[in-house]
Amino acid sequence: MTRINTNVSSLVAQNRLNQTNNDLNTSLTRLSTGLRINTGKDDPAGLIASEALRSDITSINKAISNTQRASQIIATADSALGQVSNLLNDVRGLVVEAANKGALSDDEIAANQLQVDSSLAAIDRIAQTTTFQGRKLLDGSLDFLTTSGTNFTSITNLRINQANLGSSGAVAISVNVSSAATRAQITVPAIPPAGEQGTGAITLTNATADGEASTAALTTAAGGAYTVSAKDGEALDGTDGNAVTVSVVAGETEATASALSGVLATADGGDFSVSIKDTSTAYAGSLGNALSIVVESGNTATAQAASAGQDVNGVTAAFTIRAKAGGDFDGVAGNAVTITVESANAVGTDAAATLTGSVLAIEVDDATSLSLADIKAALEADANFQDEFEFLIAEGNENVLFRNDSSDDLAAFDLDGATAGTDAAATVSLASNVLTITVDDNTDRELSAIKAAVEASALFSTDFDFNLGVDGTFESDSSDDIASTAFTGGTNRIAEAVLDGNNLTITVSDAAATQTLANIAAALADDEDFDNFDFNVTTGGNFATDESDDVEDAALTGGTDTTTEDVLTVTGPSGEINNGTLTVVQAAGVTTPTAAVDDDGNITVRISNTAATTLSAVKTAIDGLTGYSAEISATAGDATFTPASDSIATTNITGATDGGITDDVVFELGGKTGSQAFQISAGTTLDQLVSQINLVSEATGVEAVADDDELILQSSQFGSKAVVDLRIISEAETGTFTSALGVRARDEGSDLVAKVNGVDASAQGNALKIKTATLDLDLTVDEGFSGEINFNITGGGAQFQLGPEVVSNQQARIGLGSVNTARLGGVSGKLYQLAEGGDASLANNATLAAEIVDEAIGQVTGLRGRLGAFQATTLESNLVSLNDTVTNLQEAESSIRDADFAAESARLTRAQILVQSGTSVLGIANQNPQNVLGLLR
Repeated sequence: MTRINTNVSSLVAQNRLNQTNNDLNTSLTRLSTGLRINTGKDDPAGLIASEALRSDITSINKAISNTQRASQIIATADSALGQVSNLLNDVRGLVVEAANKGALSDDEIAANQLQVDSSLAAIDRIAQTTTFQGRKLLDGSLDFLTTSGTNFTSITNLRINQANLGSSGAVAISVNVSSAATRAQITVPAIPPAGEQGTGAITLTNATADGEASTAALTTAAGGAYTVSAKDGEALDGTDGNAVTVSVVAGETEATASALSGVLATADGGDFSVSIKDTSTAYAGSLGNALSIVVESGNTATAQAASAGQDVNGVTAAFTIRAKAGGDFDGVAGNAVTITVESANAVGTDAAATLTGSVLAIEVDDATSLSLADIKAALEADANFQDEFEFLIAEGNENVLFRNDSSDDLAAFDLDGATAGTDAAATVSLASNVLTITVDDNTDRELSAIKAAVEASALFSTDFDFNLGVDGTFESDSSDDIASTAFTGGTNRIAEAVLDGNNLTITVSDAAATQTLANIAAALADDEDFDNFDFNVTTGGNFATDESDDVEDAALTGGTDTTTEDVLTVTGPSGEINNGTLTVVQAAGVTTPTAAVDDDGNITVRISNTAATTLSAVKTAIDGLTGYSAEISATAGDATFTPASDSIATTNITGATDGGITDDVVFELGGKTGSQAFQISAGTTLDQLVSQINLVSEATGVEAVADDDELILQSSQFGSKAVVDLRIISEAETGTFTSALGVRARDEGSDLVAKVNGVDASAQGNALKIKTATLDLDLTVDEGFSGEINFNITGGGAQFQLGPEVVSNQQARIGLGSVNTARLGGVSGKLYQLAEGGDASLANNATLAAEIVDEAIGQVTGLRGRLGAFQATTLESNLVSLNDTVTNLQEAESSIRDADFAAESARLTRAQILVQSGTSVLGIANQNPQNVLGLLR
């Protein structure tokens, strides 16, 4: 069929030609751009993946440039630090040269000082002028910022090398020093000072004391013996004729001597104590028992009291009423429930209730039988009762009917057994002498409620007392918990004692059981009120519970000490006496005491043999001797010597010495920095020894200190590397050093032990350091410090973004402290002190200057090493890793988005051929309608 209105062939040819043109345009676009995906419609999924990869590539390329920039900054800082290091080395050489004062003139030393000053100025200049694109690197502006906390002043030389401050930009630092660093130390004892005076003490018996002591013995029917006596050295010791009596009687009540107890103290000030009861049989008289109290939050208390169920319509215990926890009747014993059945006119179809006193009356309708569920719902809906009572139905009995007559009535149903309340507030248990009180962990509890709950338990009411000191609230968390609080005895201490004047009364219980003498003695000896007495059991036995063993008015006629003493101490002049004696004799014809000393230093004092002589008179006689003096002890007073009745003694006087060490000695003393041999002569004093050893302490690392008569040799430094090593080369066995220490003594110090934010820190002496992925710092703790130090890092440092993600674990933050002369140095001092006129200038103290320069060199070298390590291990490795990553990502992105030229060229050729063919076909299709004209001719 031939149509002219619609040229279908032409339409088909047009559509195909349009598609072919589109393919041709797509191929031309891909070949001209080199990309397979130019718009989203080319490959939506591929476009998403490609754009994500492009984002990663862009970020990584920036991270690469960041890393390169960071490396350039570090290199710039390192170059400047290298110059500082060179300057410090020059200064070190100048210091050593200037120390050669025997060969250098003052002018030459002054010239060296000019060079030192110039070098110090150059160091300050480098610190201020080292910049990178206008940012100063070594002036301290890139150091970390800190704020002080607890004991922050106890640390010095804080250096924060690296810290990850996270998103908050700050981090809290806690340094817990559990053990302080120590020095190595050796002590050489008993080196007397030079010119020690000879001293001697003569003891003279004072005959005015009775000298005989007696005790009252308690003898039991069972044969036991028990004595009470005045104690040596206490108030009644030596008292002549004291009237202390001992009376032991049976007591009408239990003894009440106080005992320590475990105490629970709450946060709001309440306290609660537990002690053994007087009436306890299990723990009565148990001195030092090991019971303890453990209070902890636990499960809800379960000690609850409930009524017996009411029988309803033949069903046993179908309906139960009990006082509700926390209500007015919680814990009230004997409250009653009365259930009655009344006429319909009285109450209607629902149950109703009234409360009179503690009697709850429930009324139900007599016109119809009500289910227990209906009654329960009606009562619980009444606000007058819902807070005070619980109405319970046994499972499966909801539909049991309450009869509409009086057959189910129950009058005065007692809620007995509710003495602990329906909520007991706490539960208790006893296991292995541990008393555990468990309280509800859901609500706070009054201490009075806990007390009532635990006293309700028969297990503990016999043996324990629970007492409120101050009432309060026990928190429902663990804040008030007390674990293992021991109490050392019950309130029943077997016996009690009362001291009235000089009358001592001991009272024991008249209970059925006898009391042992050992327990009575222990109880009384434990009471500080009777420190003047000794309570001794000489023969074991029991004290009877009746009066058969009583002792009345047994007097103690003296103390247990048999003598009193008057002490006279005599001191002689230095070096003039040697082991002399002091003799006091009674001589005829003497009215005033006389004293004489012979060539050997022996002193003789003559006193009257007919008249009493005072001790002060003897003192006066000795004081009259040239170079001698006497002193009466404070306890003696001015005693009197009675003729023919006093014991007169002869006592040696310790001879005077020249002081110092006893024998010649040669020893070698070594420390951390070296050793030195010493040759010391006998008689060398302690101060002279200290001076000689300290002259070379810089070379040995050992310092000497005099402490009374002791020589203390200690290391100059702290820590495990500090050592004191003393070797005796030559000395008599009785010599000062050998007799005390042997032929060799050695001691080493110890490093401090600390944690930083819970991580063990490495330490050397008082210095500690920690290096983790998030924190790298060094600091020095004050000598002898132990405890906690807190401070905060609040910012600062040079932060470098080294990864493609802006997160803390792809960043590095390092601290660059100032290297000016005020900051360089260490414990010895700072570099600025080397300047003209400073403490460590070449003219003033070249030794100190050398120590400071050494510390500064170490500080700069350490900083360069740290920066070099950061550049080599962190930056360069990061750069290699990022370059590898970006290469792989670009390859992946290319495989998704880039055009395959070979394939696209083939598609282009195909599209070109099809376009040409389509154009020809369309021309043919458009000519077909013209053929219709042939039909009209």
